[in-house]
Amino acid sequence: MSDLLELDAVCAGYGRVPILHDVSLRVGRGDAVAAVGANGVGKSTLLRVVMGEIPVTSGDVRFEGRSIAGLTTTQRARAGLGYAPEGRALFPMMTVDENLEMGAFRVSRKVRDARANRLLEVFPKLSPLRGRLCGLLSGGEQQMVTIARALMSEPKLLVLDEPSTGLAPRVVGELYGALARLHADGLAVLVVEQNARAALRFASTAHVVEDGRIARSGLAAELLDERTLADAYLGRVRALTTP
Repeated sequence: MSDLLELDAVCAGYGRVPILHDVSLRVGRGDAVAAVGANGVGKSTLLRVVMGEIPVTSGDVRFEGRSIAGLTTTQRARAGLGYAPEGRALFPMMTVDENLEMGAFRVSRKVRDARANRLLEVFPKLSPLRGRLCGLLSGGEQQMVTIARALMSEPKLLVLDEPSTGLAPRVVGELYGALARLHADGLAVLVVEQNARAALRFASTAHVVEDGRIARSGLAAELLDERTLADAYLGRVRALTTP
């Protein structure tokens, strides 16, 4: 597979505080890549760099072979990056349908409706909730809306920041089941997660992030089985490796 997204020796941070140090990773077309690690190691910063919310101080970010380091978040979205941020960032006083429309406001209503109907097949729990205010939904329902909204633009790459945060294990399983179906249909996915077990079971390739650096990379299934690695970077081995 050719590379869709490339980060080459990226350094970035907040003001004078460096967070990411020489981070390099690739997401191929149709690939599923996870970046896992404990809270506060720079995972969300990595995605904010991908989406242009934080500029790189050195290195480069390329999408489909061209540098996007100078593009705004909006321009990156138009180029084919779909973003489901941590915290969901929904409009709580707008309905599910209205939130979905915000993900594809540049296309015709006919096209928006067709896309929304397809996504409601992926997230069937949302079908009876289309007219409900998002602020009244459960956490799992809100996360489904967040991901569906990111997909309304039909992105080439879906970028997910901690999608399982605050969700019950059953809901996490449902969410990753939907993502697996989308990936099977050819969607490329980059997800960062503190919930390593869920992310590593979903992804094909994974990176372990520690102190703003990629500490280890490899096949996701192999990293999930490495007890020493899990103990060193992710804590509580049994929670991560026990079926």
